[in-house]
Amino acid sequence: MRKIFIFAVFILLMPGIIGEPIEDFDLRTPFIKAFVKDGGNAFTQIISIFNSGSEDRKFIVEEKSNTDFFDVSGDKTINIGPREFGFIDVMLDGSKKNLKQGVYVGEVVIYDSLNFNNFVDVPVVLEIGTDKEKAKFGVAVEISRSSLPFYEGDKLNAKISVFNLEAQLDLVAVSYKIFSVESGDEVYEYSEILNVKSQLRVDKEFPTENLVPGSYVVGAIVKQGGSVGTAAEIVNVAGNELLSPPIEKKDFSAFIFIGVLVFLIGAVILLSYYWNRRVLIEAKDWRNRLKDIKEEKFGDNARSLRRLNGQKLVLDRAFASHYISEKSYKEGVREINSLMEKIKKRL
Repeated sequence: MRKIFIFAVFILLMPGIIGEPIEDFDLRTPFIKAFVKDGGNAFTQIISIFNSGSEDRKFIVEEKSNTDFFDVSGDKTINIGPREFGFIDVMLDGSKKNLKQGVYVGEVVIYDSLNFNNFVDVPVVLEIGTDKEKAKFGVAVEISRSSLPFYEGDKLNAKISVFNLEAQLDLVAVSYKIFSVESGDEVYEYSEILNVKSQLRVDKEFPTENLVPGSYVVGAIVKQGGSVGTAAEIVNVAGNELLSPPIEKKDFSAFIFIGVLVFLIGAVILLSYYWNRRVLIEAKDWRNRLKDIKEEKFGDNARSLRRLNGQKLVLDRAFASHYISEKSYKEGVREINSLMEKIKKRL
């Protein structure tokens, strides 16, 4: 029984002994997406990363974009101590003359300095449009949940909502676009004229035959005269879920561990119950045998001596197996010896 208990305790403690794989790089900012009004000032957003390992880490930062709409400020090398945060300052500038109103896409790539095959991409999206308080039309993009998880070649469905904010003319030009985060290039574009009196929702199915695995931006741009409204969402091809907003992944490991823990505790209790029950039954049986020894009336002297010797051996085994107490054992031996002496006198 002691061995069973020790084994159960070992099983319960084993997860803590073996440990879980340690992720020593934790990206706290999976993407950057911002809107700036046309001609607006430059501003900075921060990428936060966490070194959850036990050693110092060094990372190399690279910016990628086919348009000069953002810069990584400061040193491109980041040193982060164990259990510490590191920060990357990304300055987005929509005031540059070469940037028209629209959607611009790029990425910040963070490399492990010890192995450049280990890296993580942070998409950067900048929307430049008319001040929202003065815009005539607005737009919103919602990726349909039926498109997720999204694999190469799947249909990408999106709901495009167009809002007439204060335009007197109901006609508005709408452009639907897909951008590659890796290159920043526009890989799909389609335009149409819509009549929007108040609000209009359009269900769009984007072709994806030419999309290779990677990150993409689905954008919509509405224009009427000098008023431009923009919207964009980030999506991953090859089964990764939508990044904006991030979808929380449920971790069932705690429930699994609790279930295993309850099962093992129940098994130990059940084994203990049946073990104790067996011991009680065996002890009762030995007590009955001892009672029979005390009450035995012998007729044939020779047969009685052999039987008493047998009973004495049984009593020895019962005491050795801890089925009877030492006191009961001694009383039984004394009773058997007394009876044997009496029988021998009769021979």
